[in-house]
Amino acid sequence: MVIIRFAAGRQENLLYEKEPLRSPSTKFRSLFGVLGSAWRPLLDFARVLRAPIILGLILTLAVAACTSSPTPTPTPPPIEKAIVGQWVNAQGGAIYFYADNTGFIPGIEAGAEPVPDSKFTYYFQDKTHLGIVMEGQSAIVIEIRIEGDKMTWRSRINNTEFVYQRAR
Repeated sequence: MVIIRFAAGRQENLLYEKEPLRSPSTKFRSLFGVLGSAWRPLLDFARVLRAPIILGLILTLAVAACTSSPTPTPTPPPIEKAIVGQWVNAQGGAIYFYADNTGFIPGIEAGAEPVPDSKFTYYFQDKTHLGIVMEGQSAIVIEIRIEGDKMTWRSRINNTEFVYQRAR
């Protein structure tokens, strides 16, 4: 209700009763209050946890920044690379493996029956079995294990085991 009185050519508002103006945020809050009453407990819970969550994230990032990354453990070379080189055994025997999948066994001249030099080719059936083909002979398969500078091989043909050290 608005009562206006005119006096001496000017207008005066004597009584002004109108709904007060509300800001849009006030209208949104009242609307959210009606619609969001089911969400209120969740929002209150989130407000309570805001500070601990932020503090937890800051502490986690600080710890992660201060810890050094673990040094990677050296991965052993594949057996195809690890076998390349000269190997000797306790009896003085030697065997050479070359990167092109060929090899050489020096002959032995001492003894009743001299053994001539032998050339061979080799291949891997898997990580533990080595196939050797000597010139003019069929392939033999040997079980092999290389650990650092030690090579152990077993022959199933005559049930023997040989241990070789990498020659330096």
